[in-house]
Amino acid sequence: MQQYHSLFNDFLVSLWIVDFSDIKKYIDELKAEGVRDLRRYLESHPEVVARCIAMTKVIDVNRYTLQMYKAESKEELIENLNQIFRMESYDMFKEQLIALSEGKTIFEGEGVIRTLAGEKKHIAVRWSVPEGYERTFAKVTVCAHDITGHKQAEDEIKRYLFELQVLNSVFMDISSSLETEKVLKTIVKDAAIALHADAATVALLDKDRNTLSYPCFHNMPEAGKRTIAEKGIDEITEDIITTGQSVIVENCLLPPDVLLAVPLITLDKPLGVLGVFGFTPGRRFTKDDLILLEFIGRQAATAIENARHYNEQQAMFDSTIRAFVHAVDAKSLWMKGHSERVSTYAKHIAIEMGLDEKIIKSVHLAGLLHDIGKIGTYDHLQDKPVRLTEEEFEKVKKHPVYGETILKNIRQLEEIAALVRHHHERVDGKGYPDGLKRKEIPLCARILHVADSFDAMTTDRPYRISPGIQYAVSELTRHAGSQFDPEAVEAFLRLLDKQNR
Repeated sequence: MQQYHSLFNDFLVSLWIVDFSDIKKYIDELKAEGVRDLRRYLESHPEVVARCIAMTKVIDVNRYTLQMYKAESKEELIENLNQIFRMESYDMFKEQLIALSEGKTIFEGEGVIRTLAGEKKHIAVRWSVPEGYERTFAKVTVCAHDITGHKQAEDEIKRYLFELQVLNSVFMDISSSLETEKVLKTIVKDAAIALHADAATVALLDKDRNTLSYPCFHNMPEAGKRTIAEKGIDEITEDIITTGQSVIVENCLLPPDVLLAVPLITLDKPLGVLGVFGFTPGRRFTKDDLILLEFIGRQAATAIENARHYNEQQAMFDSTIRAFVHAVDAKSLWMKGHSERVSTYAKHIAIEMGLDEKIIKSVHLAGLLHDIGKIGTYDHLQDKPVRLTEEEFEKVKKHPVYGETILKNIRQLEEIAALVRHHHERVDGKGYPDGLKRKEIPLCARILHVADSFDAMTTDRPYRISPGIQYAVSELTRHAGSQFDPEAVEAFLRLLDKQNR
């Protein structure tokens, strides 16, 4: 616990632990009293927003928060929340109140605050609710970023790394079964089997909540798919979504047929409709069937929502990685596109070598991040128009170690950190930083070395024009077995040969 608190205090971003339980109860009371459109209500009642701000209980903040908000102590900060969140902050706070009313456990948004010194700041806010507090909101972790000005690349990386940890806090607990496509296929198959139905489908609301899609079928006849594609069953599904009521409908698709459909709802939010069909003459669904499918629908809604959260987190993870790449490549005109190209080369080498999907993903990710250790360092050396001196090169040779340091404390990137450290090792042991030989070097790092070297030889540098692809091929061939892993070189040369056919 002491170690956790130390880490919490030392993070170079604003962190809050707050209690929103009283606000949640108050919002729920408003809804119970008949407030249906909370957004419109809050817009016309700013005093309610002010009251909710005053109801916020601050459990803890870190040192960086006090610096950011110009507060001498936690007590001073807590006593002056109304000075931080003024009328200009209400729009951001309203969105958080709406998120609370909808039971969302993750929120992100932007807005304006004032420091206690009166300084106006634009901030990006992201908060999440730890497991066990989803109903009460009695504990919420809030991360606030100052986005008023451009920060140096290394500061951005630190924030992105923490953001990655927060956004992927449950990433380690979910498996590939949470992939949306696989989840949907499992849902419709299980529903059809459980109800002894001839076919099943799921209709999902798109994010704009204006259209329906039918992304998955089980045993649906082609004629049924065509009918849904041409005229759909949207009227039925829209009624189910609107009313939240399950239905049994006859002759709606391929008469004589019968449809049993139930709403998919999670945290009072409609996701879509799950339906099973009977095409056998005389087939009927009973009340017990309806109860069973409603139970399956509740489980299905949770699974779909979890899959969506997983996909959103993965997208944010990918965005963070792209931010890393942009931060590296933006340091020098000569580096533009280098990380992407190395990543692509390395990925295709791994595929050509017949490696498994996990290794392919690892080498692709490591390719994107292999030069992250150059962040904020040696900018003048990267653009130097003549070759580096021995002393300068020794400095540059430290970037794999710096890269490992940046990445190794992120659990999702632990393996990648080792690959970044060793991507300049040579199979003859003359590489750096550790002088590893042959199989001592991770396979993915050996692949990266080939990809990185090829791109370096086939692109211009400030001190020389690219010697060209033929030269690069000859160098890879000449040094296979000494500098480069021969199997990786052979695989890459096969790729180039296929490309030139």
